[in-house]
Amino acid sequence: MKTAFFIHIALAAIFFVSGCQGNAPEAPLTEREIAEKAALGDETELMLIAEVHKILDAPAPSKTEKQAIAQRALDNMVRIDGGEFIMGVSPERLGGDWEGWKPVDGKRQTASIRDTAFHEHLVRLDTYYISKYETTYEDFDAFKRDTGRDFRFANPEMNARYKSYTNSLHKCCRAPRKPAAADWYEADAYCKWLGDISGQPVSLLTEAQWEYAARERGKWLMFATKWGGVGRLTNRTSKATTEVDALSHSMNDLGLYFMSGNLSEWVLDWYAPDYYQHSPVDNPVNDNSPATVTIGVRGQDKGYAKVHRGGGSVFRLFHGG
Repeated sequence: MKTAFFIHIALAAIFFVSGCQGNAPEAPLTEREIAEKAALGDETELMLIAEVHKILDAPAPSKTEKQAIAQRALDNMVRIDGGEFIMGVSPERLGGDWEGWKPVDGKRQTASIRDTAFHEHLVRLDTYYISKYETTYEDFDAFKRDTGRDFRFANPEMNARYKSYTNSLHKCCRAPRKPAAADWYEADAYCKWLGDISGQPVSLLTEAQWEYAARERGKWLMFATKWGGVGRLTNRTSKATTEVDALSHSMNDLGLYFMSGNLSEWVLDWYAPDYYQHSPVDNPVNDNSPATVTIGVRGQDKGYAKVHRGGGSVFRLFHGG
């Protein structure tokens, strides 16, 4: 009886379990699986989705890897001896001959300069250091993994996001040695992260430091390149951004790459339209609470703005300094 009872219960249990397995709902697809399903038949897109996940699924850097990143950043620093220079530019000077100006195809090049820069003023700076290269995605992604920051490519909606990821990898500017896009707060945090690891004071440059270095310690240069101009084959290798160390012609005579072109770079200063008119002489930085200014592509929005300098195919990047 005991044996029969045991068999009866066991058979019922098997039936019950197998019945549950047969009716169990399917697990929902992951974001990656949905993206791959949508891309079926497109081998390039599937390959790019796999490349995206090499970025998204990579582990946080080890202590040794972080120390290597920080040491590489310090090794890339260039000493900029302090001194005096005239910051800003007058409208009259734009019509003259600048030391670094050279024609391209027989035609003079022009630079885009905001009218808020039309106030020449004396600035005196202490000696400082600046990275010869823009910060790469290779290093910036490691910082994001270590600090738990999101990898923001664009649209947060899943399918659009994957499309943005893969377009970025395929057509634009996301590769390990290309310059990393960041908002100001991320750029500032990245510099502090390097400082914490290295034990050295690392920060964004001030606007005055950036301009002094770009203009080779205060020369009157239209463009911050070794040959004095910008051109399709001399400060870019594609329609988008270029590897940070790819083109020696992009350097100025201090050995700094892409101070003109590639991505523009965040500095410490808050933007104020009249700051040049009351800037102090010694080591200026506009760190006061900013006035509300007009911002936005069409100038229709009001808000606060940090300064970025350099110009390029895409904006909002930085040199760690």
